[in-house]
Amino acid sequence: MLTTALRPRSATEIIDAAFRLCGAHYGALVTAAIVVFAPALVLRLLLPTGGEYIVAVLQSLLAAVADGAAIAIVSGAYLGRSVDAGTGLRALGGRVGALIVASIMRSLLILIGMALLLIPGFIALAVTFAMPMAIILEGKSAGESFSRSRELARGHKLRIIGTVLLTTFILSVIVLTLGAGIGAVATLLGVGPHMAAAIGDIVFVLPYPLLSVVGTLLYYDLRIRKEGFDIDVMAQELAEAA
Repeated sequence: MLTTALRPRSATEIIDAAFRLCGAHYGALVTAAIVVFAPALVLRLLLPTGGEYIVAVLQSLLAAVADGAAIAIVSGAYLGRSVDAGTGLRALGGRVGALIVASIMRSLLILIGMALLLIPGFIALAVTFAMPMAIILEGKSAGESFSRSRELARGHKLRIIGTVLLTTFILSVIVLTLGAGIGAVATLLGVGPHMAAAIGDIVFVLPYPLLSVVGTLLYYDLRIRKEGFDIDVMAQELAEAA
């Protein structure tokens, strides 16, 4: 049985629902994110000063994988299923490569678009937003996920851009606030710059799932608006009850 009503939502309603889902399943979301980001955290501690570039590249690749794990957890919770960190990690099986390739495709398209007077970059952001959802939830390849995301975004680009930008702003405020507080404590304790950077990585991971949660709810919102996904789920529940 669904725990969250399937209905079209505004950008603020999607973000509000995302915070509630994060609160209810925060342990699973953060645990999955920490497991995925663990290699980068360990590498940060092992590499000597000057290896930040290698860590940054690894983190950017692992971010796409962590996004996939969060999407699986959020999807299950949104549809009323029992979920835990393992739900997200198991969903990654066979899809890690597609997630990374899709992330590289998205980044390149957005960067090229931003270089072309910004507006094409925002359009690319909207057109590609659902690529990881299509990979995790629909089993699409990286190339197929682009076509699927573009179709979902058609006619709703401004809603997608507004929702993603508002979420990014909120996430930035949270990260900066957490970073300032933990940074002050680290300074008082005399923590060295190497360890401080590792602490900064952890601070980034803690609120990271929020963007994935909002993206997943936005994906389902568009499926409800364009494909009658809510009616399909209702019909399935009625059939199961019968």
